[in-house]
Amino acid sequence: MENAVASGDAAETSPVIKDAGTQKIYYYVIATQTDSDEKTLISGSDVVEIRKASLTVTAKEARGRVGYVPVGSGVTYSGFVAGEDESVLGGELSYNSNYGIGDPAGFYEITPYGYESDNYEITYMPGILEMYDTETTTVVNDDGTTTTTTTNTSPDGTHSETVSVTKDSNGKLVETTTT
Repeated sequence: MENAVASGDAAETSPVIKDAGTQKIYYYVIATQTDSDEKTLISGSDVVEIRKASLTVTAKEARGRVGYVPVGSGVTYSGFVAGEDESVLGGELSYNSNYGIGDPAGFYEITPYGYESDNYEITYMPGILEMYDTETTTVVNDDGTTTTTTTNTSPDGTHSETVSVTKDSNGKLVETTTT
């Protein structure tokens, strides 16, 4: 506790209590009447309850390839107090998803979890997980070169990207095209 009263010495500012839970505080105030030089000492103690602050952790949008375990793309935070950041959290950030290996391309949810805190009540919010379909083919050309073509298609079929890589018989890159 910063600026606390110790051995009868008073601090000029209020103590800063950051930890949630029940705290016993001690105080004393020297009061002076406006029309008098007489001073009155008021002292005592009280018990206060510091509640956990609300913290929301929201998954950022993520993309993954069908057939693979999706990974998160990070999170955003809302609710840190007193200039704090994620460094005050314990545990380890992980993700759950409603996508399963074998599910088709589509839009799913990805939800963070895993943080712990004595001072924050943590709520986790899902983000969008886009699982796209990938098709790869390799062809040996008449001239001995090989062309590998990979096509990524969005779940709704509205976007497709094709990358073709052609290499000579020694594996040296000859040409790359993207459409």
